[in-house]
Amino acid sequence: MKTTTNFSRRLLASGVSCLLGLAVAACGGGGDADPKVTTGATNDAATMKAIAAVSLPTTYSIVNLAGSGWATPNGINSSGQVAFRDFGGVPYEHAKFYDGTTVQDLGTLGIGIASMSTAVNNSGQVTGWSFTGLGPYHAFVWSQAGGMSDIDPVASSYSQPAAINNIGQVVGWFANPYGRAFSWTAAGGQLDLGAPGQVYAYAVAVNDLGHVVGDAASASGYNHAFRWTAAGGMVDLGALGSIWSSAVGVNNTGLVAGTSPGAGVVHAFAWTQAGGMIDLDALSVNGASYSTAVGDGGHIVGYCYPPSGPYPRGFVWTAATGMVAVGTSGSYSILRAVNKNGHAVGITFDSTFTPHAGVWTQQDGLIDLNTRVPGAPPGLILYEGLAISDNGSIVASSNAGLLLLKPGVVSSAAPAVGPIAVNDPVALGSPVSLSASFTDSDSGDTHTATWSWDDGGAAVAGTVSESNGAGSVTGSHTYGAAGVYTVSTTVTDNTGRSSTVSRNVVVYDPSAGFVTGGGWIMSPAGAYKSDATLAGRANFAFVSKYKKGATTPTGNTEFQFQAAKLNFHSENYDWLVVAGARAQYKGSGTINGTGDYSFLLTAVDGNLVAKGTPDRFRIKIWHYDADAKADVVDYDNQLSSSSDGTVNEGTVIGGGSIVVQKN
Repeated sequence: MKTTTNFSRRLLASGVSCLLGLAVAACGGGGDADPKVTTGATNDAATMKAIAAVSLPTTYSIVNLAGSGWATPNGINSSGQVAFRDFGGVPYEHAKFYDGTTVQDLGTLGIGIASMSTAVNNSGQVTGWSFTGLGPYHAFVWSQAGGMSDIDPVASSYSQPAAINNIGQVVGWFANPYGRAFSWTAAGGQLDLGAPGQVYAYAVAVNDLGHVVGDAASASGYNHAFRWTAAGGMVDLGALGSIWSSAVGVNNTGLVAGTSPGAGVVHAFAWTQAGGMIDLDALSVNGASYSTAVGDGGHIVGYCYPPSGPYPRGFVWTAATGMVAVGTSGSYSILRAVNKNGHAVGITFDSTFTPHAGVWTQQDGLIDLNTRVPGAPPGLILYEGLAISDNGSIVASSNAGLLLLKPGVVSSAAPAVGPIAVNDPVALGSPVSLSASFTDSDSGDTHTATWSWDDGGAAVAGTVSESNGAGSVTGSHTYGAAGVYTVSTTVTDNTGRSSTVSRNVVVYDPSAGFVTGGGWIMSPAGAYKSDATLAGRANFAFVSKYKKGATTPTGNTEFQFQAAKLNFHSENYDWLVVAGARAQYKGSGTINGTGDYSFLLTAVDGNLVAKGTPDRFRIKIWHYDADAKADVVDYDNQLSSSSDGTVNEGTVIGGGSIVVQKN
């Protein structure tokens, strides 16, 4: 949460900040009337020097949060409590909250089928949105004492919050009809922040002074970043000599971070009331740079495309240091979040292009977090750092799902469970064999385990082998129908503390032509059309086949691009074509449990091309825009049409397998 929503009245000061035009009142700027809030954010020279001296923990302990989930940079507070989305809800995803000890399901509003969390403040208040029935979704605020409350402004059909500050102020957008930015407080209720030209606006962040930032469109149709205050209303922050700009966050000094094209090239920017908007990019030359977060220590983080290589590199910017690239020349990294100490987390890639979670400090440089978890279960890989608390706790994605990394060795804790290994895809009628390893910081604990198969049957006991608190659990199950199943195992210690992990298992029917697969790809920048800057790991699991005598295929398709919070699901297919090593099928489905989206999935079985050839995967998702009277593409990981219709179509999978068979 500290990356965009925790802020103070202390002003930017000292010589370097003034020379760069990045100070507020202390360097000649004025200010709006602010609430009486003190949080400790600063950018003075003495504090910046102290921040630079804060080193990383040498070890972290692991807490399993969800078998498949996601958290935003605002999803962790200063004490390490976490608000997150659990994609493995039954049957839909739910907002959940880790209170420092246990995970709580926050439920839904009314008879809603799903809920999602976006942010948590230092008091443990969570904001997010929930479906209220089968259609509309509304913004909510949740607390331990008050439960979940609907805060939808003016009874609109849809509303979605982005952030909550430490005084309980929530900001986001609501439909009216295209979208309006709103602010909400318990005392004052909803406030429409307006929209230039009455087109649309949405808020993305708020600081503890009540300064709101976001994007707004004028009648020209181009977005501009804005800042809103109670005293000054909505103010256009301008652009870097171009037609659009976009804000990502604001810190407690009022420092705003965002992105805007300069001379035709997108660059990260910083904005203050005194200095206005400046271009931060000193690395990419003719490439691009993107801000992702801003912290209370005056750090702006993101990624850029330097001339030293084709891949993005994470960057950290301060008024004192300017833009500094992380990692080594030619490496690939993206920074997602930063805390008040200047510790930034994100993703980096090794020589085999495997994603690893990374953390950066000025003192330590870029560190692979996998080297700081000596008590990790065998086989666990941390893929990406998603959020970081001021106390050093880190939310990370992994091959075992969503995790929390707590500094040091934590005793009297639940066991840490690694990824589930499975022999899928498996033919219908053949047993599915699964195993998972676990460790426990309390070496004297003993453990039991259960397996849940997602086919309507009761959970069954797993077979546990262990020594000194560490071991493994195994299980086997034979399914009665083909499909994609979410299998989970729960490991419980002798004190009742437990952890659960899950994964998809693909079961196919070999008696008919089919295509099936499960694994992940690295989704490239440009694939997600609403935000072309997003890139990262995307998981898939699917099966499509014709039953005997059927004219349309059947099966399930799951696709999750976590960086975009996109969770696509389908059980409705139109047709399936299997031709040699390549299979393609079309159907319709939902994103995050709602909507009517068409999709086309293409899969290539590399072993049918030539032994040792990697499998490839492509999914294109689109919807029909009634106003434009045209199809609008939402996602497509094929950025060029040059390989359409060939065995080179799609993206090489990073893990898993694809099987194509024609009988």
